[in-house]
Amino acid sequence: MMTLAGVLPVSALNIGLAGQPAMLVQAAGDLGIDMAKAVASLTLQGAMTGAMPSFNPAVLLAGRGLLVSNLASMLNPATWVTLSGSAKASLLADIGLVEASLLVAGEVGLSINAGLGASGLAGWAWGGPAAGFGGTLAGVRTWGRVPPSAAIQGIVVATEIQASWSAFGAGFNIGGSAAGGGRLEFLGELSAGELNTGTLAFSEWLDLYLLKLRGLKAKLDYQLEVTLGLHLPNPQVLIDAALNADLGLCLTNLLNVSVDFQAKIAGIQARIDYLLQLSDDLALQLSAGGLAVWVYAGPASEFGAALQAATEHGIPGGHGPAANAYGVAVACAIPGVWSTFGSIFAVGGGN
Repeated sequence: MMTLAGVLPVSALNIGLAGQPAMLVQAAGDLGIDMAKAVASLTLQGAMTGAMPSFNPAVLLAGRGLLVSNLASMLNPATWVTLSGSAKASLLADIGLVEASLLVAGEVGLSINAGLGASGLAGWAWGGPAAGFGGTLAGVRTWGRVPPSAAIQGIVVATEIQASWSAFGAGFNIGGSAAGGGRLEFLGELSAGELNTGTLAFSEWLDLYLLKLRGLKAKLDYQLEVTLGLHLPNPQVLIDAALNADLGLCLTNLLNVSVDFQAKIAGIQARIDYLLQLSDDLALQLSAGGLAVWVYAGPASEFGAALQAATEHGIPGGHGPAANAYGVAVACAIPGVWSTFGSIFAVGGGN
């Protein structure tokens, strides 16, 4: 039986892709933590440079004892712990935010990857007169490895609106249907990722994002340990090393190695701006509407005839059976696979 589920926007169908704008905004927020740390490091770098005693070798030779005492005071872990109260609170808050992002992104990733694991989905694409889609599909006798007598579940998406079809096709395999010509194209027996290309790309981005979050959390954990006095230089070792005449040259070289935090801040801001723009563009793509959706359950051999009957007067809200239309039909004979595919694409016709 073929049932009209409604006329829907892209976001109601490609549910695997619909969550991406929010994830992109969240990623921009996580980059904001990097930004804040880079700004704090820039401020600290200026303060430390101003507070550091001179490491000029001539000054070393003239006043080694004063330099050694300064080093002992500046690098004493107890001094760092005293000054680290606000930094510790900030780091704990940042770690909490990153852990929350990891939890959300991890759950989304598991759901999407499960959906992308579906395979054995037969697909067709159409571009031509609205009434011709079902009539041409009714003559199909080749369903990959699915016999015509098999019970299948299927979904059909069609529209007359070229802009909406382009928006839908940006995240879903529509073959060459946009070219029209009254041709039915068998896309093949495909995996969910080969059909739902937008969600597959999102999954790949999400994997990289999770790696970024794990790296950011590790860095914040390390910084938190520093505020507790761990991983700091041993002042006594430095005092003992000061007896070596080469200490001044070593420390002079150390201070000359300066991280360009200004460039880092500009780079992070550019990435944040890119993610936010990408989120806006994707939200606009997902808002495209006018997609007529039918769902089907029955023998494979009757799928095309059912669509022919459903579209004999054209697309709902369209301009009749002769109007140019675009469409895809996807069907599967394995209920479990169809249900899995449903976790990233609304095979029931919407939410």
